[in-house]
Amino acid sequence: VEFAVTNICDVEWNPSSIDDVRIPESQKMPILALTKTYLQCTPEDGFKDLVQGKGRGINFLLHGPPGVGKTLTAETLAESSRIPLCTGLDPVKVEPILKTIFKIASRWKALLLLDEADVFLAQRSENVQLNTLVSVFLRELGQYDGILFLTTNRLQGFDEAVLSRVHLALRYEPLKQEARMAVWKYFLDQ
Repeated sequence: VEFAVTNICDVEWNPSSIDDVRIPESQKMPILALTKTYLQCTPEDGFKDLVQGKGRGINFLLHGPPGVGKTLTAETLAESSRIPLCTGLDPVKVEPILKTIFKIASRWKALLLLDEADVFLAQRSENVQLNTLVSVFLRELGQYDGILFLTTNRLQGFDEAVLSRVHLALRYEPLKQEARMAVWKYFLDQ
């Protein structure tokens, strides 16, 4: 096995990146507090469950209309917390490798972002394939010991079993004009 290591360098983190996310402080503060507490816990402390071997992770659900900062919140939280970000997963193609994805994110102590996670959040029905996917997801979620962010544009119709495993669910409202202007200015200044 060969690895190209010529351009490998230390990561240059931006600890203030979360400050650029335009969401109300009443939403930002609980995310920051839970993440900080989780990162300060030792594996022995963890977020313990009554059942031995269950996950000690922390799960966030961010839901609301497109373009309001759900994904950016998770990305900048990883950046400002100086932890790797595991993202770019297509929920439709992820089922066969779901267990591996959770294992890799856990091993790297990464923030796992499942963007547009509607397929994992849907209420189970007569669709056997969907039910299987949600069941596999629930099993992995129950054993995961890292930080997980689920984002969706969906505002309702979540499976109760998934919601019961979410530590913090936040609804993102449409951005007001002032916030939209600040976002545009931020990206134009980049």
